[in-house]
Amino acid sequence: MVSRIVHSSPVASTNSKIIRGLLAILLEKANSLTAKERRIFDFSGYLTALGITHHLSQSRVNGLDRVIAKLSA
Repeated sequence: MVSRIVHSSPVASTNSKIIRGLLAILLEKANSLTAKERRIFDFSGYLTALGITHHLSQSRVNGLDRVIAKLSA
């Protein structure tokens, strides 16, 4: 998985279709926020509110936590 910030908007890619979909959800929200808003936004809570984390393995959740840490940096 590759993730980076381009022109203050997060960008990421992966070969996994599941992770690609999860990244799309996270990036859609992240790209609607300013950099300051991204630092304080609860992305984990957002995924939980959407009911997504309930369907993921702990390994996937751990991976998403690392992505969220990059989005919030």
